[in-house]
Amino acid sequence: MKSSIDVGKLIYRVMPVVAALICMFYSAEVQSANKKLLIIHSYAMDYEWTVGEDKGIVKAFRDTLMNEWGWSIQRSFLNGKKYQEDPSRLQREIKVIKQEIEGDKPDAVILTDDLAFIVFYRFLNALNIPVSFCGVNGYIEDYGYRQGDAGVTGTLEHNNFPAMAKIIKRARPSIDRIVYVGDVSKTTDGIVSTIKRDLKGGKFVNTGIDKHEFYKTSSYDELKNYLLGIDSSQTAVVFISFYTFTDNKDEHVYYRDVDRWINENTNFIDAGIASFHVKNGRMLSLASSADEIGYYCAQKLFEAIKRRIDPSDMGIREYMPLQLILNRSRADKIGVQMPYDILSYARDVNRLMNPK
Repeated sequence: MKSSIDVGKLIYRVMPVVAALICMFYSAEVQSANKKLLIIHSYAMDYEWTVGEDKGIVKAFRDTLMNEWGWSIQRSFLNGKKYQEDPSRLQREIKVIKQEIEGDKPDAVILTDDLAFIVFYRFLNALNIPVSFCGVNGYIEDYGYRQGDAGVTGTLEHNNFPAMAKIIKRARPSIDRIVYVGDVSKTTDGIVSTIKRDLKGGKFVNTGIDKHEFYKTSSYDELKNYLLGIDSSQTAVVFISFYTFTDNKDEHVYYRDVDRWINENTNFIDAGIASFHVKNGRMLSLASSADEIGYYCAQKLFEAIKRRIDPSDMGIREYMPLQLILNRSRADKIGVQMPYDILSYARDVNRLMNPK
């Protein structure tokens, strides 16, 4: 005859096991609910591009409900625009951030722009930390990787310079030369590399502009003298980067002051490589949006985290959202009448700044 089961004794014996399992589960949930995303910005928040990227990252963070998953955001800044002329100070900043990462290992990292990517990617990858980058200039091969390589995902900041040349030619048909002006920096070098790669025999095919030249300096006085010598009827200027300029006292010149001087003292057609350049006075930009670039790279990282994809299985992707923006105030000042088909396609910065 089978013995009957003593339910009370069974519960008595099982309950401690169940309680232990509940505690283990709860502990794991609490542990997973305290995750940290570290954003390492190449530059400080006084740079509009950095602000845009950060806003895009935060929007993706909210849209993907990462905060409800228990994640929080922390930030570190290299301030590369300011410290590029002071390598020892920059190296100290890098060392401090690396020590902080090793001491309090973040659960994921987003690197904005070239400097942070170059300095930290391999370091983070060796620690097996999920990482995404945004706003990196140049081609990914320039940094020793290939499209589809495992270990990192992010967005490259590219521009369509041949298309920009066509728009410039339509705006002022007499132009036969474009000068690409930048400071002495890694940002300028990266963008120059992409432009030269697109040039075929020293020109962009089927643009009507056959002369393409490059000018680099970090001296504000040299820049002004050079720009004052440009013949606006034949030459347009594309500003690549001008954030490390110094005056004759070796003091850093704020980029908005550079913009202001250009607006007041020149009449050539000018273009920028980011949408905020147009807000600051450049006539046009066919360029990436910092907000969109930041959003895309963060969204892809968060999706991978939620799907529990191993960092080594994440692949490099190239994403270049471009938009044409015109500054009608600048166009009117320098006497440019844009063709209707371009006006109908472009966004007007004056309306963006002063919505009705």
